[in-house]
Amino acid sequence: MCNSCGNESMVHRDEGATYLGPIAQDVSRIRISSDKTAAELAVVRLEKEVAEMAAQVTEARRRTYGIKVPMTNTELLLLASGVVMLIIAVRSAGRASVVSTLCLVIIGGCMAYGLFLGGKRREETERVKWDEVDRVEEAYEATVAQLERNREIADS
Repeated sequence: MCNSCGNESMVHRDEGATYLGPIAQDVSRIRISSDKTAAELAVVRLEKEVAEMAAQVTEARRRTYGIKVPMTNTELLLLASGVVMLIIAVRSAGRASVVSTLCLVIIGGCMAYGLFLGGKRREETERVKWDEVDRVEEAYEATVAQLERNREIADS
């Protein structure tokens, strides 16, 4: 430190010459050098992560998703009603009665409702699948962008 002006300097020796240089320049060079080293190390790590994430994207696209949604009370009641109506219809099969016709209509309605709910569940399953694929792809793209930024720093 200079007693006269208060500036801090570093003594540099280069091929027999000795001179003073501001510490700020040295700190700046050290920062740039450490940033470059950190970026070089990050490139190696990020390349591995990108490869792993590419496999995760492929797996997410291929994966079959299933949602286990418990039946609601209404669905259970319709299912039980359908079974009871089917038993009644089978027992009165020889007679073309109003009861057997009504039972068959109710069974058909229960089956149609079940198919409708199955379609809704398939739609929900597809939505969950593509939400997961989108999430994995976004993470992959962010990591690729980070890798490119670190390559630029390392190459500068």
